[in-house]
Amino acid sequence: TLCCERVRACHGAAQMEARCPSPAAYFLLSCLGFFLTQASNIATDPFSIIHGNGSIHFGHRVLQFREHNTTWIIVGAPGEKNNTGKIFQCHPENGSCKTIKGTDSVPTPHLGLTLEGDQAASRFIACGPGIPHQCEDSTFLHGLCYVFESGLKMQEITPGYQECVKGKVDLVFLFDGSDSMTGDQFKSITDFMIRVMDRLQNTTIQFAAVQFSQIARTEFTFNKYQRVKDPRKLLENVQHMRSLTFTFKALQYVIKNIFTASNGSRPDAKKVMIIITDGEANDGSLHSNAVQNADKMGIFRYIIGLGSNFQSESAKSSLNLLASKPPSDHIKVLDSFDKLQTVFEEIQNKLFSIEGTSNASSFVMELSSGGFSAALSPDLDVLGAVGAHNWAGGLIELRDKLTQENFINISSLSEDMEYAYLGYSLKLIRYQAQMLYAAGAPRYQYIGKVTLFAVNTTSQAWTIKQDILGTQIGSYFGSELCSVDLDGDQETDVLLIAAPLYHEDRLGGRVHVCSLTQDMVSCHSVLSGEVGHPFARFGAAIATLADLNGDGFTDIAIGAPLENESKGAVYIFHGQKGGVDSHYSQRISGLPGLKYFGQSLHGLMDLDGDRLTDITVGASGQVVILRSRPILNVSTSMSFHPQEILLKMFECSGEVKRQQEPGNNITLCFNSSYVTSAYLGHLSFNLTYRLELDANRMKIRVVFQNGKRVITDTLLISKGLTCVPQAIFLPSCIEDYVSAIKVSVNISLQEDMDSSEGSAPSPILNPLYNTTWYDEIPFEKNCGSDGICEADLKVTFDASGDKQLIVKESATLNMRLNLGNNGEDAYSTKLLLNYPAGLSYRKVSVFKTMVDCAVLPEQDTTQATSRNLSCNIAHPIFKRDTQTLLSFLFDVLGNSSWGDFLDMKTSVSSDYEDGTLLDNEASLRIPVKYAINVIGTGLEGSTKYVNFTVGNQEIKSVKHSYKVFMMEPNSLLPWVTVTIAVPVQFTTELWWDVENVTADPHLPCHYITEDKSYILHIMRMNHTENVKVFQCEVHEMNMTEFHIEGNMFISKKPQSLSPLSIKTVLWIHFNTSRYISMYPGEDFSLAQITTKVELIVPADYFKIILGSSVGGLVLLLIIIGILCKVGFFNRKYKEKMTGDCNSDLNSNQKP
Repeated sequence: TLCCERVRACHGAAQMEARCPSPAAYFLLSCLGFFLTQASNIATDPFSIIHGNGSIHFGHRVLQFREHNTTWIIVGAPGEKNNTGKIFQCHPENGSCKTIKGTDSVPTPHLGLTLEGDQAASRFIACGPGIPHQCEDSTFLHGLCYVFESGLKMQEITPGYQECVKGKVDLVFLFDGSDSMTGDQFKSITDFMIRVMDRLQNTTIQFAAVQFSQIARTEFTFNKYQRVKDPRKLLENVQHMRSLTFTFKALQYVIKNIFTASNGSRPDAKKVMIIITDGEANDGSLHSNAVQNADKMGIFRYIIGLGSNFQSESAKSSLNLLASKPPSDHIKVLDSFDKLQTVFEEIQNKLFSIEGTSNASSFVMELSSGGFSAALSPDLDVLGAVGAHNWAGGLIELRDKLTQENFINISSLSEDMEYAYLGYSLKLIRYQAQMLYAAGAPRYQYIGKVTLFAVNTTSQAWTIKQDILGTQIGSYFGSELCSVDLDGDQETDVLLIAAPLYHEDRLGGRVHVCSLTQDMVSCHSVLSGEVGHPFARFGAAIATLADLNGDGFTDIAIGAPLENESKGAVYIFHGQKGGVDSHYSQRISGLPGLKYFGQSLHGLMDLDGDRLTDITVGASGQVVILRSRPILNVSTSMSFHPQEILLKMFECSGEVKRQQEPGNNITLCFNSSYVTSAYLGHLSFNLTYRLELDANRMKIRVVFQNGKRVITDTLLISKGLTCVPQAIFLPSCIEDYVSAIKVSVNISLQEDMDSSEGSAPSPILNPLYNTTWYDEIPFEKNCGSDGICEADLKVTFDASGDKQLIVKESATLNMRLNLGNNGEDAYSTKLLLNYPAGLSYRKVSVFKTMVDCAVLPEQDTTQATSRNLSCNIAHPIFKRDTQTLLSFLFDVLGNSSWGDFLDMKTSVSSDYEDGTLLDNEASLRIPVKYAINVIGTGLEGSTKYVNFTVGNQEIKSVKHSYKVFMMEPNSLLPWVTVTIAVPVQFTTELWWDVENVTADPHLPCHYITEDKSYILHIMRMNHTENVKVFQCEVHEMNMTEFHIEGNMFISKKPQSLSPLSIKTVLWIHFNTSRYISMYPGEDFSLAQITTKVELIVPADYFKIILGSSVGGLVLLLIIIGILCKVGFFNRKYKEKMTGDCNSDLNSNQKP
């Protein structure tokens, strides 16, 4: 049931399932423990631990309470199983506890489940919701609360108590105001009505009242009763009418005007009328219609006759006609007005015997469980009643010193509120003189919601201002609320809404931070605990604390009782302007062996007498008191003597050695004071400081007397000023004597490890204050007697840079700058170079001087037409009489658009240069040209050789073919002119008949007037004066072929038979002011084709044959003569040759 739901919201369903059958076990989370903390405002060791004498539920709720300058810890301990819960009053120092007298008189298992205080009025309330009482076969649940004021004076109330009424009843008092009764008698009637309404206030009966005499007058309707349930206020303005007694007319008036939906009559309620009169009706003739109409509407009519005017038969008959049947059960005649007060019990029983028409399972206040939550204030006390209206929930307003209850019947107006548990949590919000109440309904539509109510302090009417919905199913959004006054102006600034069952990213639970703006709530951030605890139930308890860190804003404590395997933890969050810091400043976790630390929290009072706010934390069976630590402001200052490092200390001839005498002295001072000025403890603490020179530099420039750059020491200081001197030394030669020596000091407080239990907690440094300070010791500058370095910078563009920008793929541009300083040393010299956006800076080259360049960012690079390059020149000092050449290399972006010229501007600046600025700027303009790769070449199909036989009439076809194309496809295609020169007569005998030039793809080519330059060139190559020149316009084509074709012939016998070389020439022309060839070293714009022409003369064969025959005969005669002369034809020689041959044959035949 509901109590089990509360435990599930904090502990988890699985852990508590076994305990749910035991009503007393539903609530409890507890945990004790100590503390791994991120050094902050709460001391790590407890001031005291209060034990609950074995009760595991002791500590379920805790409250700090002060009376007569004595502070107590009030502890709620709901009973185990069927045992009675208890409220304990405990001493914060010695831990002794006693049960508050009178709280155990009525068995209340859940007593201590609710514990809330009103610090302004020094009172608190302790409640036990879920008190059962039987109504026939049904069990009703109400609450039992004890309200304690100064001296622990106790008042007992039973919020939400429901009498045993079975159905809804709409009851109208129709009371006599005739002139026959006295004023006192009339007052006794109004007192009777007030008593009835008081006694039946927490029932399903609603009331209206009509006074009648000669006319009827409505005193209040059902609607007004719902708004103002105080019967005294409802009847305070009743005036005695004093006229005749028109009872039947009044009955008809009530039927037509009171039992209507517009006046609040409920269609599912029984209609009851109590008619109070002192005599016989004067309008009996009208009775038939009025009674019949009443019977038709089912109105039960009870008659109370007062006085001695009902003895006659006519009077009795009049009463019988007015009453319901049977008259004997519905008429009561009293002989005295004084006896009117004695009939209440009889009237009550008659009302309770009426069967209502509503569904038997539809409860209003029968299961109210009043007191499940509470919000006390000097103006108004409000309790949560989560069980009202089928567990939709609602609120109970307590007025007139807790004697009058007014149920805020909001939840019944919406069907989606069923089982929403409105009133599970409750907080008062004060905003701009308004009273607002935030009520949690954690089970609303399974996501939970918080409803914001506004209370009109004049009319006491409640209205809904806003609903704040949860976001995750089952998160129990709204199960815990906390209103926070951040700045102490008595107005709520922030509402904290817990969702302890929220799960996300290994986090268990979250708390929403919601701000108030124009009496509306806006949630803008969330708080969460440490990652890695998905079942922590962060937000199960929330408490406002006093200002712990001294920043003037209220701080917050949030419990996570199931964190770290149910050991629990408490998180401290600091308030800030407009909200709460989303990062916790301290996490306090529980010791092993103890559970549910952080299940309840309270921290508004000083418990140990040091005037610092302490925190009370509830745990399973124990309560832990943690003390705040005093906060210190420690400011640090440094002074140097002399105030700068003198020139003679660091200028040298090159020999590096350590100084024997200190160069400068540092005086380090600490000024301490308490942030928490009310603290009464003694101020004496160990302060550790760390003084460092030139931190984060690789090379050592200065040291302390110990030869190191760092000194760490601890001082015992107290309130006020404490100073310590330190001397520094530096080598006689250092490289960097421009950058000041950086000095840093860091401070921390040394923890007192020997502190005993009960001793004052050690102070901490103000987390809002710096713990590290920085200062600098500058070097004396070499700037003459005035101490101001006046540089004279000059910058020019050097002529050795590129003279033009060539736009092509992978193109670069090299620009050079001359930079000089003709004055004193220049500090922080900067060069700014403005260049077109079509260039991309690559690098800078410079000899000796250190230069560091970076492109400055542009806000919109897509629209920028130029960029800026910033260069630090020889930082930190650009020496006097220095000249340097800077070479900048840029990449040319091919996809950029360019004009005809490229413009650059540069400027140079430094500190303290005022009078010589005219030469600090320079500009440059160079032409922009596009690189093209158009090439002309001859084709292989051209005629390379031709011959002619002299004497024959021959005609030969000669063809020359050229190709003009782009070496790289898809590159820039300029408009070019192709000129072709063709020789047509070479000698007086050889002709080449060419009429035109054809192009493929087709282009218009036309014959032009001869140009001497072309003719002279062709004449030199072809030894002719007759040349034809053709021109063709080429554009937007990657390749074009040109063909020159014609017949060649010899007109007559040539005078010379020497071979001829016939050449044609192709020129490519383009706009050289805009374009440039991509291959400037080669003339690819000129091509030529040569054809060799040979002339052949036919041979005379008769002369050749005759000459050959004569020559052969003469040769034969010569050979014969020679043979004869040598004896070739002599016989002896022949025989001798034969003999020699025979002798050789014989020799070969020997064995």
